Amino acid sequence: TFSRNQAVSHLYKQKDWIERVVRKNAVSIANMQIQDVFSGRKVWLFGTLFNIAPSATSESYYFSGNTLYITGSLERVLNQIRNTLCEQITAEFYRCAELFHKSDVRLTFRKMRSRWGSCNAKTGKITLNTLLVHVPWEAVRYVIIHEFAHFAYSNHGKGFYQLLEKFYPNYKAALMELKKFAF
Repeated sequence: TFSRNQAVSHLYKQKDWIERVVRKNAVSIANMQIQDVFSGRKVWLFGTLFNIAPSATSESYYFSGNTLYITGSLERVLNQIRNTLCEQITAEFYRCAELFHKSDVRLTFRKMRSRWGSCNAKTGKITLNTLLVHVPWEAVRYVIIHEFAHFAYSNHGKGFYQLLEKFYPNYKAALMELKKFAF
């Protein structure tokens, strides 16, 4: 165990690194336009930031350029859009299941606090975070393939990453994109 003085001393030794991380995250948060997203003025969908505006038509929603026009409740419309995007993710999931020869895998979605996905190799189930509808498509595909790789390797060892690279050679770039979306 550390004493308080040892902990403070350690923090001072890491001061430059801590300051770099804080600056980097402050820039990332500003670039993500978090305040506009939380206030309901903007929304990220598959890695694209859309302005939200009221619609002049009776359609529930439609996209024009970088604007999402909505009629009625923002929450209801976003749930409709998320359901549609989850269907697209599901289709990609089953394409990947064929690549891995795992036709018996079950998929579920749920909102998770600290993970984009999880794999339970014993039950043959992969769970994906519903927030994936906000990240770029390449990052979604990375998460899906990452979870399928866990059927062969339960850890993140060398073999795991070799398999990941075999099925997704550009996984490192996708992972960097995903890290920008730590909601």
